[in-house]
Parts: sequence; structure tokens; C-alpha cells
Amino acid sequence: MRCCAFGIRMRIVGLAASLAACGNPDAGSDLKVRNLTKAEASQDLEQLFTAFHDFYGPLEYKEERFGFKLADREQAAREELSKAKTDAEYYGIFAKYTAGFQDGHVGINVPVLNGEVRAYAIDLMITPVKDAADGKTKAYLNRIGDGFKENELDLWDEVVSVDGIPTMDYLPTIRKYATVGFERFDQHFIFKVFVRDAFMVEMKPKSNRVHIEVRKKDGRIISLDPVWQVRTNSNTQYVERGPFAWSGVDEFNAAMGNSILAMSGQEPFFASPQVMSQFDVQKVAANGEMLKKYGIKDGDKIPPIFSAIYTYKGKRILLVRNRAYSHSMERDGYDNEAIMKHYRAILDQYDSAVDVLVLDQTHNGGGSYCEEFFSLFIQDEKNGFVQKCNADRRWVRGFKDWAEAGEGFMKVDEQLRQSYLENSTKVEQAIDRGDGLTEALPLMRYRQSRPDKFYTWKKPMLVLTDELAGSCGDAFPMLIKNNKVAKIFGERTMGLSGNVEIAAELNHSGIKARLTRGLFTTYDPTGVYPKELFIENNGVAPDYPYQFDISDARNGFVKYLEAVSNTAIEQIK
Repeated sequence: MRCCAFGIRMRIVGLAASLAACGNPDAGSDLKVRNLTKAEASQDLEQLFTAFHDFYGPLEYKEERFGFKLADREQAAREELSKAKTDAEYYGIFAKYTAGFQDGHVGINVPVLNGEVRAYAIDLMITPVKDAADGKTKAYLNRIGDGFKENELDLWDEVVSVDGIPTMDYLPTIRKYATVGFERFDQHFIFKVFVRDAFMVEMKPKSNRVHIEVRKKDGRIISLDPVWQVRTNSNTQYVERGPFAWSGVDEFNAAMGNSILAMSGQEPFFASPQVMSQFDVQKVAANGEMLKKYGIKDGDKIPPIFSAIYTYKGKRILLVRNRAYSHSMERDGYDNEAIMKHYRAILDQYDSAVDVLVLDQTHNGGGSYCEEFFSLFIQDEKNGFVQKCNADRRWVRGFKDWAEAGEGFMKVDEQLRQSYLENSTKVEQAIDRGDGLTEALPLMRYRQSRPDKFYTWKKPMLVLTDELAGSCGDAFPMLIKNNKVAKIFGERTMGLSGNVEIAAELNHSGIKARLTRGLFTTYDPTGVYPKELFIENNGVAPDYPYQFDISDARNGFVKYLEAVSNTAIEQIK
């Protein structure tokens, strides 16, 4: 069984629509294919329905939580398709159907061919930030394209309206096509006001220009009327990031560009020049001797792990970032096992020199080694990572494949091999009983997480999270909180639960449908798992809530790190 990540991104085949004033795609391209017929679109839609019936783990959970019946949603999609005429409309129906599950791990991926319209775009990025003056969330400029350098725009100017509509008022329409089921995160999809997928038919530009009203920091309003760009090819490539990752990161970061608020960035989003200077944050790294202690040889690539030390109110704070839980030799030059060695070396190098660790995993797109990473911070066995899996033969084969091939989420010894075989039997038993989900199974390791064999952190710690941390970015703080290992600071995490895989490739469109295959949580020896303890749509709530506001952003997040530092030194007590 092959697990892969999800992206809310769609890629479009056969969208012939364009704005004449923006220029037409190359109609003569040999790569262009004809549009789907209604019969073909209908057959693909039914194939998509079958995939959800057979392989979608959280189905009953979603029906109960959001008050819908799958049969009703399917009939509504059929009726809408009967009236549709273009590929844009067909793919929009597919996107709305999958978005209706309010599951950030669910989505469809459509190949792009040359000469087809993918999106209409303006080279600006907007981010939702709270205005403390009135408590409202508003859209602020987070990246300004080169073409706007002459327009008096500055970062953190407010985008008040677009084509006469208040900017945040576009969000309900966008959420029909793109949602993770958590309103705070979904506000970030406001960037699609300036990157309009062609299948979002209600938002297709009506003119070749867009009218934008921007409020400057001094209160002045300026107007812009830029020309829409027609994008025909994807700016990002679909990347397998691991079974517990949100690969919508690629689309998000393509719009974000080099902004400090990009997901899975190397440095903390709050590591602004003001913060680094005012707090005298000094970057550090493990020395050669420590690297060798953990098996890192001369010539091995050093992963770009952000680690730094600063002093606050007389206490020494070690700040370490985990930006993502998925790495590969092909893409990064190092894999998950290699980066674990470097984390051991950094923590070991500086634990005697500091009073407390601040572990930053904000803006974390997830991956696969979150439980292994958790083992660095425990001194005895703790309740581990488990998942209720969809009861189907695909899981039976999958667990046996991992056991027999010696492949899994990490190296498979004989004990782990037996665990996978036991899981396979548990799935068969659930099928025989007619259950929709299995009992909670130790999907990644064992029911109990074990301390790392080589190093564990023993001093106080504070974990930073936010709404842009998902999947494994949910799982790590879940294990930390549910086992009472440390306190959590920031915002509730994204709420993505369950491993993800491609469950179907639709016959005519080539759409690949990615589905969540279960519901994960922390192991409970009682066997009782209340719905509120599943990560799906719940995320992990912080012990110390903090949401930065626009004044904080405009001042380089100094107030944010002050709050973090005060909370961190409280942990020393």
C-alpha cells in the first residue's frame, strides 16, 4: 500500500474558457485535448462516489458532525452536473463534492496540459490578520509582486475591497471549493481572491481588470486597477510529502512566495530583524564532535535546522524549529532518519547551557516521523499514536505488504513486523463484523511510544503551534498534550486526522482522488475514544492561547516573542 499526501489544489485539463482581453491560450497546441462529454463527466463522478463509499474512513464521523447524508450530497452533485456544459463547471462540481467533507486531507489532483487556463491571477498575496482595534479579521498584503513597486503599496496594508466587494466577503464562495473544516485556517484561503482557479466559476473575472481598494497604515485609501493574468501551467509540482502531510503547502507557498508566513519555512515566522536584534538571538549549531557522536559523517549534508539561544529575564532559552515532518534524499539531500540525528546532536549540544527549550512547530505542513520525533522528549513509555482505519481489504493488503516487504513508516524489525500482521488481522475482523472502522491500531509504531534510544530532553519545554500546523503538525502536539509532557502556546492546530492515499484515478478526466483512510488520536488503554479527542476538525488547543494582531505583525512580532519568552520561563518553575 502506498500512502501519499493531499493537496486541496486542482489541476485543470481541457478548460477552454479565457478572457479575450487577457490573451487566449494556444488553441493549436498538440497537447490540447477535447472537453469531457457529459456522459464521461457523469461516469467519473460516479467513480468518485464509489471511492468515498469504499475507502473514506471518517464518513460516519462527518455525517454526524456536519449533519448531512452522503446520498443527498451525491444526488445534489448529479443534478448540478446535469446542467453543466464545460470542463470548468464539471471540475468545479468535483471540487465542491470533495470540499463538502470539510476534510483537509481530501482533495483531487487534475493534470494540466499546455494551452489550458488554470487560473486568473494578480501578483499580490493577502493574509487574514486580526485588527485588535475592532476585533475583526481583515485581509492584509503579505507579498507584493514586482509589478506593483510603483503603486505606493507596503506590506501589511489592508486590502479593503476587490471589485467593490469587501475582501473577506469572498470567503464563503471560496470555501465551497477549498476548506479544511476549521474556520480559522480556512480564512487563509482568502489568497484565492487573487488566484482564482478556473473551476471556481462564480469568481471568473468579468473584466480584464480588477478594481482594488487599499487602506494605508496612515488611513489613506488608494485604488489600483491591474490586469488579470491568465495562468496556463502549474507553478508547483505535486510532491509526496508523507502519509500525514498537507501538500496544499505547495499551492499556498506558490502564492506566498518568499513571505515570512510561508508554510514549512526554514526559520520561525517571527524571526524578524527586529526580533533577532532586540532579543539578541544568536544562531547555534552542533559541533563536529557532537555530529560524529550521532553518526553524522564528514561530507553528509547538514539539514537547515533553525536553532538559536537568547537570554530573557536572566534565563537562557534554546529556540529550535521543526518546520516539517517529511524529508527525502531525492528532494532534500537528507531523509527523516538523518534529520533525527541532527536534532539529537543539537539538543545534546546545548541542553546543559540553557534553562528551557522553546520548540517551534508553527506553520508545519506535516509528514511522517512525528511519533519518532516525540520520542526525543519522553523519559518513559507514553501513550502512542493510533488510528481507527477504514475497514476494507486495501488495509489488509497494506499492513501485510509493510510486514513482508520490510517497509513501513520506519525500519521494520521483527516486533514491528508482528504488529503489522496483527493489524491486518484486526482489519479482517472488523470487515467480518460489518464495522465501518477498525479498533484503534498502532499505525506507525506501537500502542506505547518509547523514549529515543540515543537521546532524550529532560529540561522544561514549551511547544509553539498555530492554525497553519497540520497532520503530523497536529499529531506531535497531540502526543505532547495528551501525555502531559509539556505545555502548548499559540493557536489551535489545523485539525487534519488520518493517513492519506490516492484511492482512485478517474477514467476519463485523469483526476486523482486523495482520501483520508482513518481517524487518528492518542492511544487510551480503556479503549474509549470520545469524538472530541479525534484530531479531525478539532485540532489541538493550546494551553496558552495567543493570536498575533496587525500591530504585532507591523512591528516585527516583538510582542509575540515577549509573550512566548514569558511563558517559557514560567515552565522552569
